[in-house]
Amino acid sequence: MKPQGNLYEVILESRPCWLYFDLEFARETNANLNPEVAMTAFRETLAAFCEEVLGMTLDIASMIEMESSTPKKFSKHVLVRQLRSGQEVKPLAFANNAQAGLVVNELIAFARARRDEQNSGSRHLFVRSPPSASAANAESREVCLIDESVYSRNRSFRLLFQSKYGKDVRLDLDPALVRKA
Repeated sequence: MKPQGNLYEVILESRPCWLYFDLEFARETNANLNPEVAMTAFRETLAAFCEEVLGMTLDIASMIEMESSTPKKFSKHVLVRQLRSGQEVKPLAFANNAQAGLVVNELIAFARARRDEQNSGSRHLFVRSPPSASAANAESREVCLIDESVYSRNRSFRLLFQSKYGKDVRLDLDPALVRKA
């Protein structure tokens, strides 16, 4: 058995950070969504956004994908460290996570605007949330699989090889990507 820990990094509100994403969806309310299709749609949408909006190319090799999925929930953390402009590498560090959050909001708006275009994978970024136990009608609603709430001040971000307190599922490097390396 692998050792368990519950360590987190606090992304301080006034400190630089890489572009990061917390991607998740409930499998029960999205039974027809294949996680690989969702991840391909995420990567393709992010790459198109970088080219069309930021004027640079996404450096796929600089992305780090970490997996923490369970049978009930798809969950990945993704870090993007750099873009490319021609042969020049451009670090993708922001002054703080609020700035990163603004870029993520623009990415989601970009995806939403393209979701109905023919051959657009962006539609796979919009999923059904599980019904809220506290809501009177308890219906699911549409949400983006990119969790926008993680760009708040002093956000705790689970470290690689760590689990949430009281849980057994670790955050590991995505095994599919480790095999390709």
